[in-house]
Amino acid sequence: MHIQINVTDLKKIVFLVLNKLDEGGIENITIQMDEYWNIPTDEWSSMEEIKPVLGLLSDDWGSLLKVLNGDNIATYLDFERLAAILRAISETIIPTV
Repeated sequence: MHIQINVTDLKKIVFLVLNKLDEGGIENITIQMDEYWNIPTDEWSSMEEIKPVLGLLSDDWGSLLKVLNGDNIATYLDFERLAAILRAISETIIPTV
């Protein structure tokens, strides 16, 4: 089985989800954690022993800010960094919303 994702639809969905922060009056989010466990992409579909690696939200956010500031170019790895940030935001704001 496969899923086909239309990039235009994805952009609209991301906008709608992020717009929830505006609707909630949320301008800044303080995330109390930095370290997280990450399953490397090449192991996602493996049903054998998974070896998680340590990720740091501060490193991910710093790298994304470098893309925003034009110091780095965006790469496909930034999807993983952004996903980690979005997951941490979700875990932070869900109890308060």
